[in-house]
Amino acid sequence: MYLILGRLLSTFVNLGLLFTLVHRWQKTRIKAILLLVVTTINRGIVELFKMNNALFGVDSVSPLIDSSAILMGVFGFSSAGMFLLFIDYFENEQISTNRVALFIGSICSYIVGVMILTLLSPSVIVTDTFEFLNMLVFLIPPFFLVSVTIIGCHVLQNCKSYAYDNKHRQQLTLMQLSLMCFFLFTSIYIIAYNLVAPYLGLAPDQVQLYLAIPQDISISVGAVLLWLAYARSSRVAFLQSQRMHKLIVVNYAGLPIFSYNFLGVEHSIDDTLISGGITAVSSLFGESLGVSSGIESISLEGIEMMMENYDKFAVILFTERISGFLKKAIIEFGSNFDTKYSHLIDDGVDVSSFTGTEILVEQAFGLEESN
Repeated sequence: MYLILGRLLSTFVNLGLLFTLVHRWQKTRIKAILLLVVTTINRGIVELFKMNNALFGVDSVSPLIDSSAILMGVFGFSSAGMFLLFIDYFENEQISTNRVALFIGSICSYIVGVMILTLLSPSVIVTDTFEFLNMLVFLIPPFFLVSVTIIGCHVLQNCKSYAYDNKHRQQLTLMQLSLMCFFLFTSIYIIAYNLVAPYLGLAPDQVQLYLAIPQDISISVGAVLLWLAYARSSRVAFLQSQRMHKLIVVNYAGLPIFSYNFLGVEHSIDDTLISGGITAVSSLFGESLGVSSGIESISLEGIEMMMENYDKFAVILFTERISGFLKKAIIEFGSNFDTKYSHLIDDGVDVSSFTGTEILVEQAFGLEESN
């Protein structure tokens, strides 16, 4: 009874997370969310297999050779692997070959190991070789899950240095905790349980109960934490790591008329010096190369400068990387600023005329709550 209730709890929590993620993806169309949707679907398939086993039981000498356990292992790998790719895309808006290689290499090693055990099982009952292979195959999933946890927590810790505010930092911390609940705690428990279980003399029903319930609780807590941290957030900039530094609006006299610091820390470089230098460089290259539309981006050491030009001003964004989201955001902000303030812009500077522009920044760059 308790086993079935535990399966039902984790299944319903997973469905709630999936529904919220799909809704968020429909609103934003951010690819990172789609990767997390696939992760959650894989997790849901594993839960369905577990529910089937809880209702109808498992008849197998070794859980590794049971077909249901094999499929659960494959989909569990897929879930962790897609989460790894989600973390990679969340940080960089691209997926690295190293992370893909880790995912594919681990799942292929597991499948090959299970196939070898399946071929050997009819011919041998218990041998040292069989037990050794069994142990190696058993250790592949925990190794991969721990690797996903370490990589994910490290990436999210790095993202904290670009957090917009305390709420953003708390979001990243909750995502780290959800990773631990999903992958680290379950791996540690499975290894510890399998080391201790032979000495406990438990009945088959007790084995199922003590092995499953703590995992279900940990996974359910992880899903709730991920929902609290990520899925329910309507601040679009929180749904992927943007690494924005500063935004400056410059009139065509080279004077800053508005600036916004995303990190909340004032830098020693003067806005006037930055805007004047960029305007001069833009004019120089525009005249020498015959480019009338102006510079769109400049790569500096560790910093990308994005620039969007309008009739009376230019919007300059300093960020660690250029992303599709930021391209759309800078255009949205520039268009709204042009509509609202273009008639107030001249060669002089009256900063008080642009009071309230912070709201336009927060709306365009996804820093405010939305429906």
